[in-house]
Parts: sequence; structure tokens; C-alpha cells
Amino acid sequence: MTTEELNQLKTEAHNTAVEHGFYDTLHSKQHYMMLIITEVAEAVQADRLNNHADMDAYNKHLNQRGTETAFTDYIKGTVEDEIADITIRILDYAGYRDIPLVVHHIEKGGMRNVEFTDVAIEIVQDLCTVQYRYKLSELKRLLSTVIAEVEYWAQSMGFDLWQFVRLKMDYNKTRPTRHGKRY
Repeated sequence: MTTEELNQLKTEAHNTAVEHGFYDTLHSKQHYMMLIITEVAEAVQADRLNNHADMDAYNKHLNQRGTETAFTDYIKGTVEDEIADITIRILDYAGYRDIPLVVHHIEKGGMRNVEFTDVAIEIVQDLCTVQYRYKLSELKRLLSTVIAEVEYWAQSMGFDLWQFVRLKMDYNKTRPTRHGKRY
């Protein structure tokens, strides 16, 4: 993933959210951070249920069932899907606020903890500090760092975050306004 590709995904994620009604009413920074944090909680719940994507079944049934049905049957609600959602929500928020992102890499051992819930709370803590940052340079650094943490989290579980981000973004384009939710 290059910085240019990351910022293209940011624009695409935000444009899709706008097209699907997520910005019909504007909300506070805290609102958008809470939506990201909700995705972190959903990832924890999927992990508690040991719910992981079945890519073999997805690929096997993709042509006969179609993208939307195959995604719903074999990926939706899994750890991989929810971690992709965290990233997409961050990308969307950065697009909304026109925050340029940069690619960061976390070296092995760069995260303080490896237990799933420990990583989740570190990400939530970082997101909570976003609401107190108003300078563009601070937001750029912090959001870029959180994306790097999420990418490292995915790598530590053995999956390619960006593959699932792309699959989820394509799926999101097929969904109804606000994905059938109030906000």
C-alpha cells in the first residue's frame, strides 16, 4: 500500500458513505470516533465467537451466488470484516475532514501487547485522543498511526487487511441508504 493508494481509498470510502446517506446530517467528531470504536467492539465480539472469514467457500461460491450473497454468507460479521470496517470508517472520517494520510509501518514487536483485546483497547485509546486533536498535522499522524496498528493487527492474525477492505468497500456499494441504519 502506498500513500497515494491509501488516499485514493480514503476518497472512495468517503464518497461511498456520502452516496449512502451517512452525511445527510453532519455530526460531531465524537460521533464519528464512536462509530469507529463500535467497529472495534464488533471485531472483539467476532473474535470471542471465533468467527473468521471462509475465503475458500467465498471464492468457490462467488460466481454462482454473486458478490453480495457470497460476501454475506462467508465474510460478513467476521473478524476480518470488522477489522476492515475499522479501517474503512477511519478512511471515511479522514475523507470527510480532508485529512491527508501517510503509510506507516509498525515493526514486529512494535505493539505493546499481542492479546486480541489488548490491541483493541490500544486502538480505542488512540481513537479517543483524536477528539482532542485539532491541528491537521496531529490528526494526520494519529489516524495514519491507527491505520498502521490495524494493519499490523491483521498481519499478526495472518490476513491481508487491504484485501478485506476492498471486498467490504465493494460490498458497501451494494447496500441501502445508511446500510439500513438510523445513522
